[in-house]
Amino acid sequence: MTVKIGERFKPDLSFKTLQYIYLLIGVLVLLLCGVTIITLISSFNLRIAMTVAFIFLIICLLILVPSIIWINLYYLSLFYTFTESEIIIERGPVEA
Repeated sequence: MTVKIGERFKPDLSFKTLQYIYLLIGVLVLLLCGVTIITLISSFNLRIAMTVAFIFLIICLLILVPSIIWINLYYLSLFYTFTESEIIIERGPVEA
């Protein structure tokens, strides 16, 4: 990728892939904790374990869906500009 001074450009597409990998690692850690808790609970009462599993699934989905949407919006709104003395970063789907 060649970049000219004063020209606006987007980051590489692998940046978005990296964000998805970070999200996947976080969700896997969360799921591992949930499976451990559900396994411990299921030895006492299967009905309670199924309820906890359902609640845990809802929590994971409430984290996962908005995060996927946010990663796409963030990538679409991110731009860099090189100048003679600085790097200007325009980012974020929500301007402050």
